[in-house]
Amino acid sequence: MADRAPSLEARQLLAASLGLVAFLGLTGYALDQAFTDTATNSLRERLRSYASAYYAGGEISRKFEFQPPYVPPDPRFAQPGSGLYAAASGPKIEWTSASTLDRALPLETKLAPGQMRLDGPLDIVDRAGGPPEKAYRFAYSVVWEDGVGTRNHREIPFVFNVFENTSTLDQQIGIFRRALWRYLGAAAVLLLIVQVIAVRWSLQPLRRVQRELQRVQRGMAERLSGSHPRELE
Repeated sequence: MADRAPSLEARQLLAASLGLVAFLGLTGYALDQAFTDTATNSLRERLRSYASAYYAGGEISRKFEFQPPYVPPDPRFAQPGSGLYAAASGPKIEWTSASTLDRALPLETKLAPGQMRLDGPLDIVDRAGGPPEKAYRFAYSVVWEDGVGTRNHREIPFVFNVFENTSTLDQQIGIFRRALWRYLGAAAVLLLIVQVIAVRWSLQPLRRVQRELQRVQRGMAERLSGSHPRELE
C-alpha cells in the first residue's frame, strides 16, 4: 500500500511555519545588527568626548609634559584597573592615566592630524601576570598649538588613546539580545497558534465535503449538499 501523502492542513501549516520562522529570524537579525551599530556609535561618541575633555582641559609644560585636567572626565581614569584608560603619545609626549597601572596599552601613534578611529576588541596586557583584558580603543590625533603669533609658537602633534573594557558594550548587547529573542519567541508561539486556528477554520468546508462523501460511499446519502464554497462546487 502506497504511503499516504501529507494532508492539506499539514502542508499549509508547514509552509506557513517556515515562512514565519524565516521572517522572524531575518527581523531578529536586522534588529540585532541595528542595536549593535547604535551601541557601537554610542561607545565611539563616549570615548571621543573623553579624549576631547582631556585635550580641552589639559596643558603641556615647557618640558613637553602633558598635564591632564585636575578632575578627570570620569572617576574611573583615576582608579587602577578600572577598565577605562587614557594615554597621550607622540614624538615628544608620553602620558598615561593613573588607571593604567601595570597595564601595557596597544597605542595607536600613526594617525594624521584630526583623524579619529575606533578599533577593537584589542588585548591589554597585564604586567602583573593576569589574563589579557579585552578593550575597545578610540584614537584621536591632534596638534597642540601654544604661543600662536609669538616667537615661542609651538606645534606639538600627538595622539590621544582612550580604552574601555568590552564588558560594558557586551553587557548592553547581551541584555538586548536576550530580551529580543524572548519576545520574538513569544510572538512566534502566538502567531503559530493563530495560524493553526486560521488553517483549521479555512479547511472546514473540505472536512464537511469529506464527511458527506463518506456518507454517500456508505449509502447513508444519495448526493452532496449544495451548501459549499464556489471553488469546491
